[in-house]
Amino acid sequence: SGNYLLSTIHRDNNTDIPERLNAIFKALDTISRSREIQVVMPLHPRTARLLKQNLTTEIYSSVNDNKLIKVIPPVSFLDMTRLEKNARLILTDSGGVQKEAYFFEKPCVIARSETEWVEIVEAGAGIIADADSERLSNALEAFLDHPPIQYPKVFGDGEAARFICDQMLKMAEGEGYSKTHKAVKDDLHDKNLPDETKKSGELSIPMNDAFRMTDDKLKSE
Repeated sequence: SGNYLLSTIHRDNNTDIPERLNAIFKALDTISRSREIQVVMPLHPRTARLLKQNLTTEIYSSVNDNKLIKVIPPVSFLDMTRLEKNARLILTDSGGVQKEAYFFEKPCVIARSETEWVEIVEAGAGIIADADSERLSNALEAFLDHPPIQYPKVFGDGEAARFICDQMLKMAEGEGYSKTHKAVKDDLHDKNLPDETKKSGELSIPMNDAFRMTDDKLKSE
């Protein structure tokens, strides 16, 4: 893992309210200087537009002069997951990033007054600090000094996609698929479809007929 703090801020109640935006950037500026830890911040366009407008001159200048704060353009999903995987800890107001942080076993400071992922907080891997500079700084300090050592599998084992693919392959290779295939074929032959859709051993439906069937079904409902 890299020795950096990853931060994402984009919610309008954080970016549009100067007091909250100042509190967040003050905490990031303070922790980076006091602990000599780099802050990597993919900056959401909303946040970028509002920095100079909503930050005080003092905080804006301090952040701008801080060589440890690295502001980068928005990144792709894959690049973001790499940043999350290699970060030491994360500060965010994003619901998705909170959960991704947990999957990568990274402590997460939440710059909101609540979270949809209460399991993360209950597991000790997340701290709700709102947009309060002191609470944010204290939470970051706490995780730097005492990072969580356990991440219970409260969201599953991360193998759902593999499990689904395995089950689909089993169905395709076994009796389950054959029964499903026959049921769909019988259903199609029961419908009043053009003869070309009733070819033996095929389930093909001309695209225009497929759309027409869907449209008729929606109208009947």
